[in-house]
Amino acid sequence: MSIESAAGRYVDGSLAVAVAQRVQRAAALLWPLLGCLTGQGLGIGLAIFAFLSISDRTQVITVALLGLVYVSIRGGMLAHGVAMRRLTTAFERELLAMKQAISAGVASDPATELERRHTVGVHNRRLRLEQAGLAVIALICLYHLADAVFWGMAYAQVFELR
Repeated sequence: MSIESAAGRYVDGSLAVAVAQRVQRAAALLWPLLGCLTGQGLGIGLAIFAFLSISDRTQVITVALLGLVYVSIRGGMLAHGVAMRRLTTAFERELLAMKQAISAGVASDPATELERRHTVGVHNRRLRLEQAGLAVIALICLYHLADAVFWGMAYAQVFELR
């Protein structure tokens, strides 16, 4: 295809419309991920700030245990969300198979199917981001809990407080 014929194809502005639609779709996929990433960053920052502002060992242990409880509850909710997403996907496949069997050869719109797959991919990426953020928070809590407990054990051993 020559440059003149390619330029002639998009004289009516269809290239601008296609680019605008593609940018709009990309932004629709990017904003939820960016929001999730920002939320996880704020959660991690809050956990670090909480541990940096506490100096008492018993408070550190209490906050670390509460953080681990929070992470376990959120982790359970995320696992439930992943299971529901898989169940929904399996149900959608079953409905699609029944629809194709009933329609006897009438194909569905491939653009709608592609858009649905992109939506599922964005949802799965968001769940992975949340799981990674919770893992980081759990590691921070475990580090501070272990530090407080082992520091207390070393303190007791040095001063023979048993």
